[in-house]
Amino acid sequence: MNNTLTLKRLVCEHCGAELSGLSDCITFQCETCYRYFIITPEGLKDIAVYTAICEEQYKEQLLQLPFWVIEIDRALLRKEIEGSLSELRNHKGTIAKTKLEKDPEDESDFFSSNLHTGMEKLNIIASQRLIPGSREIEYLISTIESFKSFFIYIPAFISKNPFAYLKVGKLLTGKQPAFKIEKSTLPGKPVMCALQQDEAVELIDFVFFATLPPSILKCGDFLNPISLKVSGTPRLVLFPFQKRENSFFSIIGEFSISHRLVDVIM
Repeated sequence: MNNTLTLKRLVCEHCGAELSGLSDCITFQCETCYRYFIITPEGLKDIAVYTAICEEQYKEQLLQLPFWVIEIDRALLRKEIEGSLSELRNHKGTIAKTKLEKDPEDESDFFSSNLHTGMEKLNIIASQRLIPGSREIEYLISTIESFKSFFIYIPAFISKNPFAYLKVGKLLTGKQPAFKIEKSTLPGKPVMCALQQDEAVELIDFVFFATLPPSILKCGDFLNPISLKVSGTPRLVLFPFQKRENSFFSIIGEFSISHRLVDVIM
C-alpha cells in the first residue's frame, strides 16, 4: 500500500494560471480567464457561479453571500405527505375500533377492575400519534404548488455557528423570493463557499422542516417518513446583502441576519 502524500499545485485547467483562493473556502476564481473551480474529494472541478440580480442601485458595495439553490420535486413531496397522513389515519382508526373488555376470569373488585381498564385506556391514548389537520396540510401543499418552482436555500458561506445554516436557510426558503440570475464571470469576485453540493443536499429536509408551523412540527411521526427529492441540478448563487450596524440585510427576500452568523473574509 502506497502511503506517499503528493502535493499538487492548484492551476486553472483552461489557461494554466495558478489559482489563489481564500482561507477556509473551497472555491477559486482564475485571475486570468475568470473561470470558477471547486475542490471536491475527487479533485478540482469547474463550477458555474451565478449572481442574483439586484434591481436597486446602492452607493456602497454589497456583500455577496453564496447559497446552494436546490429545486425539489413537488409531486413526490405531495405523494409522501399524503402517504404519511394516510398511514397515521389508518393507525388511529385501528385504535378507535379496539374494544376494552374485562377479563371474565378476573375476580378483582369493582375498583381494581376499573383502575386496570383505565390504565389500558391511558396506554392506548399515549400510543396514538399526533396527526396534522387536513386543512393545514392542504394549505401547505397548495402553498408549495402555487410557485412555478419550489426551492430550498442552503447557505454555503463560512460560519462557526452551525445554527446559521438552519436559521438563514429557513428565512430565504420561507420567502421563496422571485429574482433573476446571471452567470458570474467578472474578475475579482471570490466566492466565500465552504459547503459542497452533496453536503447541501443532505440539509434540505432540515431547512424545509424548519419553515413549517409548530402545529405540524410537533407531529414527529408524520414528518419522519418524508424526505425531499432534488429536481434538476443545484446551483451556487451569490445573493446581495447590505451591511448594517450589527446585521446583514438581504436585498432579495428583505430580511436581516446577525453579523455573528457569518464569517466574512475580506
